[in-house]
Amino acid sequence: MSKTERHLLIVGAGGLLILGSMIGLLIYALLHAHLTTLRWWAGLTTLALPLTGILAYSVGRLASRERIRGLETGVQKVMNAAQQTADLRVRMVHQARNKPQPQSPAVQVFIPGGLPTGGPVVLPPVSHNDEVVEV
Repeated sequence: MSKTERHLLIVGAGGLLILGSMIGLLIYALLHAHLTTLRWWAGLTTLALPLTGILAYSVGRLASRERIRGLETGVQKVMNAAQQTADLRVRMVHQARNKPQPQSPAVQVFIPGGLPTGGPVVLPPVSHNDEVVEV
């Protein structure tokens, strides 16, 4: 027998013991009580019944409000975490956009023979844009 089963068995036995003793006391009270005592007991029980219903309704309503507040708190925390994550991502994108891009280095191409003036030729860097450049 597992620990959970043993726990349920003990709780169930305790509940049956309490229920049996309440039924026994009720039968004893009905058999040995005076008629006036039984009338007072019936009257007080009748008056307590609506109050018990109202009390049970208010406790149930309070419990449902607490559950809804708990759900709202949990959802709010999740939404705040998601918003912070999204804000962080947006900041990272803005920082990446605002970061100065490295310039491609100048390429010096020397043409054999040079220019008619005799100086070397320096060509500007070529933007590749994902195209194949053959030299």
